[in-house]
Amino acid sequence: MWQLASCIGNGLAERKFGLMLPEFPSVLSARARSMMRDLRHLVAFSRLQGNARYSRLPCVMTGEMLLLTPLTDSERTVRLGVATILLLVAALGDVVDAKARDVDSNAASQGTDISWEAPAECPNANSVRLSIERLLGQSLAGLQGKTVRARGDVHRNDAGNWELHCLLSVGDRVEDETLAAKKCQALADAMALKVALVIDPLAVAESVEAPAAPVAAQAPPLRPARGLVQSQTFRPERARMGLRLVGGAGLGPLPGVTWGAGAYASLQVPFLRVELGGQGYWGGVARYAALPSIGGHFQLFSGAARACFTPGTGHITFPVCAGLEAGAVRGEGFGTANTETTSGLWVAAVLGPALRIQVTGACAIWLETDAMLTILRPEFHVRNLDTLYSPPWSGSRASAGLEVVLGR
Repeated sequence: MWQLASCIGNGLAERKFGLMLPEFPSVLSARARSMMRDLRHLVAFSRLQGNARYSRLPCVMTGEMLLLTPLTDSERTVRLGVATILLLVAALGDVVDAKARDVDSNAASQGTDISWEAPAECPNANSVRLSIERLLGQSLAGLQGKTVRARGDVHRNDAGNWELHCLLSVGDRVEDETLAAKKCQALADAMALKVALVIDPLAVAESVEAPAAPVAAQAPPLRPARGLVQSQTFRPERARMGLRLVGGAGLGPLPGVTWGAGAYASLQVPFLRVELGGQGYWGGVARYAALPSIGGHFQLFSGAARACFTPGTGHITFPVCAGLEAGAVRGEGFGTANTETTSGLWVAAVLGPALRIQVTGACAIWLETDAMLTILRPEFHVRNLDTLYSPPWSGSRASAGLEVVLGR
């Protein structure tokens, strides 16, 4: 039957019998169009069977002469109706299949495609995907409505650091970026963060504020990537207490150059410190010029209160201190039969710069020089002789010490 219809063709049916069928809809596939052509051939063949002039007809495909047996009108009507229904059902099924294939193709184009190529010592592609899912709080397989393509290629650069070439595609927008870090894990975390932010930035923000349970077991913990900026909460520096021990040499208020030592307690706040301390100097000797065998030994014991401005950065500061110092100058005579020991009040204003170097979290080195301006000074003499010694109106000294910070 179909071979005969192919031998006849559309043109013959239309010219001989005036058979005009509508054009095939463009939505039909090639198979559906072929089936509709077969229907037209069948209609033409039925018309031929009712005409005696076409009782024998050559077939172009086989070269044989086919005999056409006439049919009654009722037989021809039934055959045409059945064939038409079958062909229309087949064509409709083909249209539905074509639409289903289009829907499957569009669905396949949606979703997230993550590609990660890195050496064996770096995290693998599965680890990167798990990190992304942890940031999003859901599986990548359940994402819909956004097409994201990400490709990461990791290798070592000439400087010996790890380098990531990241190609990120979101719809029609494409980003190409290169990152470098000391550790490969940092690049994997950066890749996961970039992809997660593109997919759902609100979910990433929520996961950072309140980390959700991991969507898969053994998900590697995210660590901050090198070079990324992290927000820090400002916390005012609290007051610190310290204890300093010093030793040094001074010129005045005792005669000559004398050695001494002292201890200071301090309270440090930003850019300012207050100190209370005490010190002693000894070894000063004064003699009468006319009677060198007669003279006295002198010592100084004093207390100090001062304030310091402490500019500086990091572990190095440059305190500038000013205050008052008061104490007793003690003199003990020698060279006479009856010697006496006496003391006198000494008061001075002290001003000087210092250098403080933080060595560890609790220890610092202290270097200082001071200038002294005497306000009140005593006088010393032996028996009925003239004045043996009186502290000068000015003096200087240098000291060095170690400071310990308390209560860190």
